[in-house]
Amino acid sequence: MAIYLKKVPARTITENGREYLYFGGTSYLGLQHHPEFEDLLIKNIKEYGVSHGASRKSNIRLKIYDEAETFMANWTGAEASLIVSSGYLAGQLLRDYFDEDGYAVFYMPHTHTALSRKRDLFYGSNADLEHALEKHLNENPSQTPVLFLDTVTFSNENFPDFEFLKTLPLDRIILVADDSHGIGIIGEYGSGAFSKLSLLGARELLVCGSLSKGPTIQAGFILGEINRIDHLKNSLPFGGSSPASPASIATLLEADSIYTQQRKKLAENVNFFLDLVNNKSFFQYTAGHPAFAFRSIQLAEYLRENSVLVTHFNYPNSDAVVLSRIVLSAGHTPEDIANLCGLINEFLAKNA
Repeated sequence: MAIYLKKVPARTITENGREYLYFGGTSYLGLQHHPEFEDLLIKNIKEYGVSHGASRKSNIRLKIYDEAETFMANWTGAEASLIVSSGYLAGQLLRDYFDEDGYAVFYMPHTHTALSRKRDLFYGSNADLEHALEKHLNENPSQTPVLFLDTVTFSNENFPDFEFLKTLPLDRIILVADDSHGIGIIGEYGSGAFSKLSLLGARELLVCGSLSKGPTIQAGFILGEINRIDHLKNSLPFGGSSPASPASIATLLEADSIYTQQRKKLAENVNFFLDLVNNKSFFQYTAGHPAFAFRSIQLAEYLRENSVLVTHFNYPNSDAVVLSRIVLSAGHTPEDIANLCGLINEFLAKNA
């Protein structure tokens, strides 16, 4: 059952006078109600305005977008970057760009739908995908395969080691990786997965995603080679879309000390959770990441009965399977996590 709120949730949610601890969503750094972060954003709204709806190709332009793209490239280790209004637009822009005769698109299992179109085929297993790629490379050498994937799959399948990708002939494959759940959280200084992926030797690497989950900025990004980014900047979808809020982009550039502080708190919370929970193998998770997936409707119900809410709904639509996930944030206290782990351990003991 959905709960309707009047404001974005923090570490707690109140419904009908009852307070719940909230371990869901994607506010990994706990910045949605962080006073210092809010003050910085408000300052930038007063400086840059609330919104800017003009095309980035307009004859009147704001410098902050170019500054942000230089920042993103330097931060992640990419040659160049592109800032757009959302992670969804970033994914669709790339999917549209590779919808040409010279390319053939492929998807790893569990890739986010923001990178795909309705007609696209998702393989049920890595083995099926590997066979399809091999067949394509042998029979259609004039079409370059473009492999779409998520960097963080909450099961160690990809980040941090990308073992499956290492089995593929990557020198003949373009990789497009969605790092929405990685940027701001994983990698050195929260720089995401670009640097690790760049070591794999792909024919070309593009990394895209949302900045709203880690950095808490309503915008999307694409990282890649300079020539490819320049081509994307000249594409019709980019020229025809409105940019992200300039105040949000300015906040991304100025919040480094806050991000560093919150990443430290988040790492401490993840380690504390792993120290306290009795059966780590009950969860699917990526090392160093604060999301812990599980396949037990009963656990989600038990936690709710005991005033703890987690992510638990059919995703991405009502026909899909139930997504159940515990999400820690930098905003949670040690007492919050101890309470959560106590309930999990009680449930697992009762249902052993």
